[in-house]
Amino acid sequence: MKYPDIVLEELDKFNEKSLDIRNEEFIKECKEVIEQLVAFINLNIRKEKNIYVEYE
Repeated sequence: MKYPDIVLEELDKFNEKSLDIRNEEFIKECKEVIEQLVAFINLNIRKEKNIYVEYE
């Protein structure tokens, strides 16, 4: 499992290369959601709980 700072660093690299700066608000919202998700996952890993993620 990657730590939040590593995930965010990779996102920054992706954003710099792939996304238009007109989408800064969208990028900011995505980063916030990802930070929360990574924190939730790390918390549950420390508590040794299983995590199930559903997506469409």
